Amino acid sequence: MNSDGIRAAAVVGAGLMGADIAAVLALAGIDVTLIDIDDDQLTLAQARMRTSMATLSENGLVAAEEAAHALERVEGTLDRAAALNSADFVVETVFEDLQLKQEIFAAMDAEAPPEAILTSNTSSLSITALAAATKRPERVVGSHFILPGTVLPLVEVVRGELTSDDTMQETYDLWQRAGKQPVMVQKDIPGFIHNRLQHALSREAISLWASGVASAEEIDAVVVNGFGLRLARVGPLAQRDLGGMVMNVAIAASLYPDLSTLTDAPQAMKDLVDQGAVGLEAGRGFQDWGDADPRETRREVERRLLADLLHRQRT
Repeated sequence: MNSDGIRAAAVVGAGLMGADIAAVLALAGIDVTLIDIDDDQLTLAQARMRTSMATLSENGLVAAEEAAHALERVEGTLDRAAALNSADFVVETVFEDLQLKQEIFAAMDAEAPPEAILTSNTSSLSITALAAATKRPERVVGSHFILPGTVLPLVEVVRGELTSDDTMQETYDLWQRAGKQPVMVQKDIPGFIHNRLQHALSREAISLWASGVASAEEIDAVVVNGFGLRLARVGPLAQRDLGGMVMNVAIAASLYPDLSTLTDAPQAMKDLVDQGAVGLEAGRGFQDWGDADPRETRREVERRLLADLLHRQRT
């Protein structure tokens, strides 16, 4: 089967990412069944998809008629076995717990057609370990989206130890067909590429904050108003080439020994958690969010991401 042969998909788990992935698949012309164990969650997922489609349409990324047709292609259900019975492509998006995901994969393996691709949106767990719960490890692959999944182009297509070349290529081609910019991750390592890079940066940022070098707001401002702007156009390895390898070898020798090597969160961060300052929902974390509405705050971030994406497309 090539990616053009994928006509019916199922998404197991109707949380934020499940709703986004269902919307992306539906926009690619694929009939999607969104599966959950909670009818209320399916209702929330439908609402999120309507909001996402409206946002894409308002910003000219999707025609209003196309968005409406895509929503019609998504059906919600509590009957996983019936939904998987005719699926060509299955995406698991349940809570990030290895045992739970292995149980889901064993069920998907038993209920989906033998030739169907089984894929996980896990952000850090081993694809090989998930594949071990099935009798088709060659047809198991990672498909790691980044929130918001309808906006950000990246999908990491992650190879397990026994994933076949055909499965990798079919999955890559499908996400490309869906308008995404997939990358192939050829080794099943914790965190894959996106989260390893993201957490390497956040570890240093947290260390700087905990050491009193600058406030959380000032540290974030350095990224947002400095190299963060450049990263939208030039990746970190290409930037080493642009700056010159000789200079960057010298900087690495001088700077790397002083960078954070924390293997756990610093005590100052744990203290925030103990104090209930757990982030946006609580009104305080590294920064003071006051009485900001969490849903509207996240939507504003999504609007800014869309504006940046549109600008990049225009230029």
